[in-house]
Amino acid sequence: MKLDLIHWLIETTDTEALKKVQEIRYSSSDLTAAQEAILEERMEKYETGQMKFSSWEEAKARIITGGKNAI
Repeated sequence: MKLDLIHWLIETTDTEALKKVQEIRYSSSDLTAAQEAILEERMEKYETGQMKFSSWEEAKARIITGGKNAI
């Protein structure tokens, strides 16, 4: 059953079905309400382009040099 679903998920372009599967996936999480709120806030920032990302090389250089906000 899992393999059948995996193959279907990989091949489908039905965004509504994918959204429903995603809702099921996240509704059964073991996160607390506070963790869910943080996740939602971060997802919103990600989706609106408000998050900053670094490449592995940039992050590694900050950690090695002990720069501000190294971690």
